[in-house]
Amino acid sequence: MKITVERARRVCCIVVSCLLTACSAEKQPQTTASTARENTVTQAPLKDIQITTLKQAPANAPKPQKGNVVIVHYTGWLQENGKKGRQFDSSLSRGEPFAFPVGHGMVIKGWDKGLLEMAKGGTYEIVIPAEMGYGSRGAGGVIPPHATLIFEIQVIDIKA
Repeated sequence: MKITVERARRVCCIVVSCLLTACSAEKQPQTTASTARENTVTQAPLKDIQITTLKQAPANAPKPQKGNVVIVHYTGWLQENGKKGRQFDSSLSRGEPFAFPVGHGMVIKGWDKGLLEMAKGGTYEIVIPAEMGYGSRGAGGVIPPHATLIFEIQVIDIKA
C-alpha cells in the first residue's frame, strides 16, 4: 500500500479531534497501571500507560524509532468502570489506515510513547490515562475532561 503525503495529511485531518495534542496540555500527577488480562500474550510495563499484546508480532519484527512514519489501524474507546465503554473513533470504520511520524507530537503523548514499544505486524491494546491523553480539557466534545482512553492498535507498517 502506497501512502502519499497528501493521503497522510487527509487521514490526519479526519482524526485530528481525537488524536492531536494541544501544546498547553495541563500537567497532572503521574500514575502507573499494571493489571494482567486473560488475553495477554506479553505485556510491556511503561510508566503512565499500559500495553497489552493481543496479537504477537512476527519474530524480529521492527519497532518504530522516533521520526519513523507508522501506519496503523486503530479503534478508540473511553474507559468506563475500568473497561471499554463508548467507542469514539476508528480508522477501521473509515477503511483507511492512519499514518504519522512517531515522537513529533502529532498525536497524544500516550501514542507517541506506546508506539515505540510496538512492533510491525502486532496488535496491541493501550490504556492511556488522561495526563498522557487530553488531560483536563478533553477533545472536541467527543472526549470528556480527565478521560482515560483505551485503544486497540494494529501496526501495519513502519517507514524510515
